[in-house]
Amino acid sequence: MDALVVGDTGPLDAALAARAGVTATSHPTEFDVFADDPAAHIAAHDPDTVIVTAPVHTADVPIPAYVDAVSALVDACADRRLVYASTGAVFDGTDGDYRPDDVRTPCDDTGRRIQVFEDHVDRHDTDNGVVLRVSSCYATDPLTPQLAAARDALDGGACQRHDDVYRSPVHVTDVADAITELAETDHTGVFHAPGPRLSVYELHERVLSALGVDTTDLTPAAVPSDTEIARDRSLAGPRFTELLDATVSPPQDAV
Repeated sequence: MDALVVGDTGPLDAALAARAGVTATSHPTEFDVFADDPAAHIAAHDPDTVIVTAPVHTADVPIPAYVDAVSALVDACADRRLVYASTGAVFDGTDGDYRPDDVRTPCDDTGRRIQVFEDHVDRHDTDNGVVLRVSSCYATDPLTPQLAAARDALDGGACQRHDDVYRSPVHVTDVADAITELAETDHTGVFHAPGPRLSVYELHERVLSALGVDTTDLTPAAVPSDTEIARDRSLAGPRFTELLDATVSPPQDAV
């Protein structure tokens, strides 16, 4: 594989960079999506495939500037395969178990910006783009910050996690495997990484227990009634299961 990752310094980018033929560049330190010329950056590396994992949707820039930057980046990928690592934030979390072809219902600025990027990928270079949505990605080396905070709190104390907020968590290695396969094949459209539907509490209990942490004092808690949060962004992945060799392991096995 000859691929360029436009990412950050997170565990997913590290997992991808460890694979043969992959060059990872970090936004914004090595390449700033909003300030640098994407055509020059991509031409300098001349990859067959560009993989975008950088959370550019979180940038504090006006929507018009964001749209212009995304358009320029996607246009710079002309004649190359483009893989975009998206999230479940394009759904409002009312229903859960979302399928790839469900109508997107973003309820905040983050979700709307992700939808913009997905739309640009959909129009990319005569069907040479593909989107992988991941509801929640976690890592164990190093441990994802929220999991690490719970582990530390349980070292002589107690910790609560919500049992009424649901996601479909996928270990970072499984996400990297799926992205790699999508980069090397000609699949198009949208795929959902089909992690098991788990509450935040269940994810913490299973991962930490698998790591040997005593979770006796990890307790479930409901989201306060005045807190706005997407309750269920779990994803169903029929296309993933039917078309890809990549798999998603439950937390107790992935760890």
